[in-house]
Formats: sequence, C-alpha cells, structure tokens
Amino acid sequence: MLLVAVSGGPDSSALAHMLIKQHFNITLASFDHQLRPGSAQDCHFVQHMAEQFDVPFFTGKADIHHLAEQQKLSLEDAARQARYGFLFTTAQTIQARAVLTAHTADDQVETVLMHILRGSGTRGLTGMAACAISAFHPTIPLVRPLLGVWRTQIEEYCRQYELQTRVDESNEDQGYFRNRIRHSLIPALQSYNPSVQQNLLNLSEIVKEDWDFLENQYQQLYDTFHTSEGEGYVSFSLEKFRSLKNGAQKALIRRGMQTLAPAETQIEHSTVLRVLHFTQHPNRAGHMDLPAGLHAFIARNKFYLSRLAVLPLTRTYPQCRQAFDVKVEDMKNYPLQDGGELLVEVVPLTAYQPPQTSAGLLWEAYFDLKALPTDILNVRAYRAGDRFQPLGMQGRSVKLSDLFINKKIPVQVREHWLVVENGNAIVWVAGFQPAHFTRMQPDTRRLLHLQVKF
Repeated sequence: MLLVAVSGGPDSSALAHMLIKQHFNITLASFDHQLRPGSAQDCHFVQHMAEQFDVPFFTGKADIHHLAEQQKLSLEDAARQARYGFLFTTAQTIQARAVLTAHTADDQVETVLMHILRGSGTRGLTGMAACAISAFHPTIPLVRPLLGVWRTQIEEYCRQYELQTRVDESNEDQGYFRNRIRHSLIPALQSYNPSVQQNLLNLSEIVKEDWDFLENQYQQLYDTFHTSEGEGYVSFSLEKFRSLKNGAQKALIRRGMQTLAPAETQIEHSTVLRVLHFTQHPNRAGHMDLPAGLHAFIARNKFYLSRLAVLPLTRTYPQCRQAFDVKVEDMKNYPLQDGGELLVEVVPLTAYQPPQTSAGLLWEAYFDLKALPTDILNVRAYRAGDRFQPLGMQGRSVKLSDLFINKKIPVQVREHWLVVENGNAIVWVAGFQPAHFTRMQPDTRRLLHLQVKF
C-alpha cells in the first residue's frame, strides 16, 4: 500500500493516474490548508477521483493561519508541517509502505534557489531527496517519483489522457517566497541562459553525489568528537573542538543541530558561522539563542548544543517534589526524586566527622539534637522568598535565592531543591551549612545527622 498526496492539480493528479495504470495498490490523501475559499472543493475533487479509481481516500484539514501564529512560523512552513504531519499519521494508520508526493524537476530547481537565497551551505544545493526518511516518521519513507520530470511533461501527460485537474490560484500569489522564485526569478535567470533550470538540476545531482560521501565522513567525525548526548542536548570537548579545521567544526555544529531539530530541513550557513564564532569568542553569559528553539552554551570546558534554554545538567541534585515528615528518632533512608535518598540518624557526639565538600557543596550536616524545637522534620522543596540563617552568619538570615546564585546552582533544579524545616524554621538547605541556631555547644551530647546520597 502506497499513500499518495493529491491536491487535485496536474502534478499530483498525473502521479495518481500513472500509479493506477501500473496497477499499484494506492490510497489517496488530500489536505485542506484552509488558506483560500476553494480549498474544500479541491478535497471533494480528489475524493471524486478516488471513487473513479476505486481506491481508498483520506482527508484532513487545519487552520494554518492559527498554527503559523501559534508556532511562530511562516504560512509556508506551518502548512508544510501540518500537511506532512497528516500524511504520515495517515500512512501509519493504514500501514502504508511509503508516502508519495508529486514534486517535479521544476520544484527541485525552485527549492535549490530558495536554499541559495536563504544562505544554506553545500547541503542546500542537493535540494529534495527522491527517497528518504524524513523528520515526520522514523521508518516510513517520503518518495518523490516525479523529481526528474518537468512540469511541461506533466501537462502534456494530462492533455494526452484528458485528465481533469484543479487550478490552485494561490500558485500565482507572489506573496509566497516560492511563487516569487517561480514567476519572477527563474524567468529573469532564463534571460541570461535559457538552460538555467536544467543546469541547476544538474548541479543538484552533482552535489548530491559528493554530499553522499561527505555525509558518511561527517557522521564518523560526529561519532568521534561528540562527548555526550543526553535528553535534549549534545556536547563536545571545547579543546578538541577548537583543534579541528573550520570545515570540520562547521560540520559538527550542523550535525549537532540536525540531531536536536530534525524537522529543520535546512540550517542556514549564517547560523553555523554565528555558532562557530561563539565557540572561539564566547560572550560573558556563555550562552546564545539559535533558530528552531535551540541554544548554544560554553561551560565546564565543554561546548553544548541544547533544546533547553538552560545549561544541561551533568550530575544529580537533591530534589523534593512531594513534601514529607520525618520523626527524628526513626533512623532510616528516605528515597528522593531523581535517584537520591536522605539519610536521617541520631548519633553520639563521638561519631561526628567534619563534612567534606563536593564541588563546593556540603551534602551532609550535623545538628545539636537538643537545639531542635520539635522531634518532627518537614522535608520539602524550596519556596520563593525562603530565608535561612546558615552557620557562620551569626544569626543573620539570607535569601535562599541568593545562596543558589552564589553557589551557581543550575536554574532548572532550584524549584524543587531539598529544604529541611523544624518548628517553622529552616534547619538545613541541602548543599549548605546547618542553621546557626543548631550549632554544637560545649554541652552537646547527641547529634542529628542528615546526609543526601546519590
């Protein structure tokens, strides 16, 4: 079973007709972008075509204006995302072997010119692939059987077989980038060389052959040099990255961005150059925003590309997403979210050992047991406005938010940072000193020992 995208125009109508003639098992699918008054009639036209061919038919629709505004995309990009989303969802439902579209050689030339004008790199010169796995489905391929056929040949085919087709008036609207290329730029280029379209198509094929080789080399380079790949980020050793030639660095940047944002069909060369400059001359924040919702960071001698607007975590931090009470005398380990646990025990003074810091943070603390107002500890998450009197501040309180900033606690883990309270007073904030009023005194005999373990 093949799912064929049909709009009712000459290209897709001819493709459906060709496949029926060759006795392929097909299903027709039409998508209403709701961008013009006659779009619903186009879908009805394709439905009637399916009935004539005696093949199944599926239709979908979306408010593209709303989607474009909501997702901050151009109308063309929003339409493409919605259309292909519908096609591949349908293909999966009917267990189609592939999704077929009717892109022609003219479409290929227009695509190459669009990529050139938008500043894409060498990859953009390859245009569209005749058959490839896309970002819209991991296993069902997108196939373009007519990519080597010119539109004039399609029109002749439709005349020969007297195929009835629809006319999409929006194809004449030069408010769309592709239409300006089709109706203005290409005719202007043909005045310099009537064979410009064929030459551009040939260029696309030549570069594609070279790119197939380079793609393999770039993947090997990426596999060798990227040091980690987590949920929503990739990273590289900054020293090793900087030791590479510029071309290799650009290839790694492009591959990393494509890994994180596979729906981005083209990453502009200017974007790659901006990231390259950032890796050599980072700003004070060590962060820059990128297209497609991506971000670049430099920290801890590493270069990161990430879908997160904050630096990716490289370790576990104590998180408390649900508050709970602990009876001081009930000595045991309490599990925490994100893999840690809280040890609570009462020990004699002789068991005291000075806590050791780890990356500037203290993961255990001792308290004079008799200084605690009650025998119940409330373990909870940080709350905005929390204040604390840490040991060494002579009873003066500080904002926890200031402590987090001073210790460079990652922003994304502050909201659920573990706090221990006793008698409405904070006695410990994980990673910091105990509260000043719980400090050991000359008459201290028994200690409360708290420790976060990872």
